[in-house]
Amino acid sequence: MSTEDVLIDWQQPLYLNFTHIAIMNRLDDFYKKIGLMERLEGDIYVCNKLNTDLEFDELSAEAEMRQLTVDDVKRIHDLYPANEIECVDVFEILVKVLPGLGIFRKDTNELAAWMVHSYYGAMFSMQTRPHYRRLGYGIRLATALTKLVIERGYQPFVVIRPQNEASRCLYTKLGFEKVYETCRVKMTPNCLQTNGAHEPSAPEFEVDDNKENKPIDEGIEDMLAEKCDISKGNEAAGQEKFSTTDEGIEDDK
Repeated sequence: MSTEDVLIDWQQPLYLNFTHIAIMNRLDDFYKKIGLMERLEGDIYVCNKLNTDLEFDELSAEAEMRQLTVDDVKRIHDLYPANEIECVDVFEILVKVLPGLGIFRKDTNELAAWMVHSYYGAMFSMQTRPHYRRLGYGIRLATALTKLVIERGYQPFVVIRPQNEASRCLYTKLGFEKVYETCRVKMTPNCLQTNGAHEPSAPEFEVDDNKENKPIDEGIEDMLAEKCDISKGNEAAGQEKFSTTDEGIEDDK
């Protein structure tokens, strides 16, 4: 690694997605001589057997769960917290190729909550409109989508922040078990100057221990959601923001 000069330029900022903690520890030993490596931990939970004993009340007569279609993509993207990073094409591909579910109001066709999965069984962001919380939509969507993922031949998995008790409780109730620890890192070399000007650093992400329900980004699509919250100005202008993956889960347990 110290002599690598083709694939990696150690004098440039780097960003690594969730990788096994043992690999990151070795990398940290090496990189501390070069620069600063900031971490964000996430535990990998895998579903080997879905808990089929869970019982739910019937959906209200005003609501229905159905598979998402391309017609739903724009609404999902407009209200997705990280839509500044993920283009609408990503959602179109996910909805066309992989199963995604939504809970809709029958009378207005309003999308109350939705969830999709991304590559190879990764459970993607779950969103619930604030005024539809406490109705059990979160665990209902997670259960149904996990079943669909298994039927497609994938092994469902999710990345959960260690301090996120609400999300951990939901997924363990479904039969997910922790298999190993990972972290994603921002790597910033000590020298980031060219002709006296600072080079841009690697993408920022913040670790706020007081915000236990921060999304963990259950897949690559969600991994920068922390830095892309819709601004207060947009909310004031009437752009309603869905709750993130973990918001409302405590109510749905």
